[in-house]
Amino acid sequence: MLGGWTSFPDTRRRVPASLTDTHRDKPMRTFRPFTTLVRAAVLGLALGAAAAAAAATQVTFEANNPWTQLRGSLSHDDYRQDYTVAGHAGKTLALRLFSKNPNIYLKVMGPDGKKPLVDTIKTGETTWSAPMQADGEYTVEVYTLPETTKSGEDSPYALQVGIY
Repeated sequence: MLGGWTSFPDTRRRVPASLTDTHRDKPMRTFRPFTTLVRAAVLGLALGAAAAAAAATQVTFEANNPWTQLRGSLSHDDYRQDYTVAGHAGKTLALRLFSKNPNIYLKVMGPDGKKPLVDTIKTGETTWSAPMQADGEYTVEVYTLPETTKSGEDSPYALQVGIY
């Protein structure tokens, strides 16, 4: 390379050095945005699922009392809390949610975890009850949408859980 020009021995042409590949010894890497996006999404879902599973709280009941109350708080950054309830087929699972924030919702997943039994974001209800169809762990998710909660602001709630 002389004065910013490169000579090619096979053609004896001179081309500005800025137009030549200065890294010919290294294989060219192509950027694959879709592959990168998919990998990031899978990793994010896996980490999110692991964090959610680790954060679930087991619901317990006092002897001879079919109801218990749990208190919590949601925020812009901590917008979900999961509770697990041991259920038995034929018994009724009942939930009551109390909060001053109208944007706090309930989602209940059965033991199979496939389809929500209820998601109150669709109905706006704060109470729900239904007979349990199978034995197993039922997951109750209390959540809000991050965009409905201001950063730094907490939304306290109380969740009453009954099995009878």
